[in-house]
Amino acid sequence: MSMLTSLILAFFKVGLFSYGGGYAAIALIMSEIVQRNHWLTEQQLVQAITLSGMVPGAIAINCAALAGYQITGIPGSVVAVVGVILPSIILATLASHFYGRLSHMGQIQSMMAMLRPAVLAILILATVKLMGMAHLLGPGLMPSLSGLIFPFALIAIFRFRLHPLIVILLAGLAGLFIGTLTV
Repeated sequence: MSMLTSLILAFFKVGLFSYGGGYAAIALIMSEIVQRNHWLTEQQLVQAITLSGMVPGAIAINCAALAGYQITGIPGSVVAVVGVILPSIILATLASHFYGRLSHMGQIQSMMAMLRPAVLAILILATVKLMGMAHLLGPGLMPSLSGLIFPFALIAIFRFRLHPLIVILLAGLAGLFIGTLTV
């Protein structure tokens, strides 16, 4: 099987099982791209995820484009994006066709209610994995420099309601400043 075929199949699987949105896809991308196929290292994937969050658009699509590009260049980027969006196109079309007819059924409402906690668990798993990969903790469980940014970012977003883009820009500027002090 060619690399592009393997890539589209891997991202099709990510797109097919990423219930809960783009951030839920991160755990699946990590599993497929880093752990199963070893196409990228954890650090390369963290960089792709970071860049994906900094540009407009859906994070799963952006991450697929960046990871695909790192793996096989522009063809990989195109194939990864097609792979990750194709299941959504197919399933959204089918769901819209059937949901209107079946949404009043108690079983469908029950199924939807049971999916929500499962999706939340997937989101929490992705968050915990990203926290480990982002090296938020240094030696002896002491916060690393990047780990110190984390609580300030949370406070800025939730308490002071700063736009996430502003928080990302401020964190990037802090990294540039700290980088000039330590080099």
